[in-house]
Amino acid sequence: MNPLTAHIATALKEARELKSLTQRGLSARSGVPQAKISRIEREGADMQITTLISLARALDLEVELVPRKALPALETIVRSTATTWSDPGKRFRDLRQALQNVTTPDIPSTTLEELQSHIRMLANFPPTAEVMAEVKSFTTWLSKAKSPDLATFDRHAREIKRLRNELAHARLPDSPPRPAYSLDDEDDDDA
Repeated sequence: MNPLTAHIATALKEARELKSLTQRGLSARSGVPQAKISRIEREGADMQITTLISLARALDLEVELVPRKALPALETIVRSTATTWSDPGKRFRDLRQALQNVTTPDIPSTTLEELQSHIRMLANFPPTAEVMAEVKSFTTWLSKAKSPDLATFDRHAREIKRLRNELAHARLPDSPPRPAYSLDDEDDDDA
């Protein structure tokens, strides 16, 4: 999935599901072919701006360019009015509970403990569409898998770790990068 459009594709899919629309229903509302909607949701396929606007408006969303400095305030407002998060804390708890029920010898207990730690850390950050989509996907897969296969489990675990690292190490907007260390000569204690 294209990382530049992944969050947009996830947000569109969540908005469609929240409205209980099928891809065909969204196609009828927006005029965008169902096959194209499927590619966007599945692959995060690049889309023309007119396609994005058509899909957004059919889902009662708006596409707007905002100054980067205003983005944190806007994200706070969106989070406070969003209905897609229907208790993100519950989603994280559901995933942790599903992981506690994993009893296969193929997955070491240390791996499960590390994953639980990553999930607890992720829950401390404001929920993003990408994080919540992965939490939902992982929880759903765990609840359906009678005996989780190691390859799929590892893929989900790596994605949780990647998302946690991405959020934990994200640079704050408009803040300069900080050096990992400073030399004694650089200290400004004399000022």
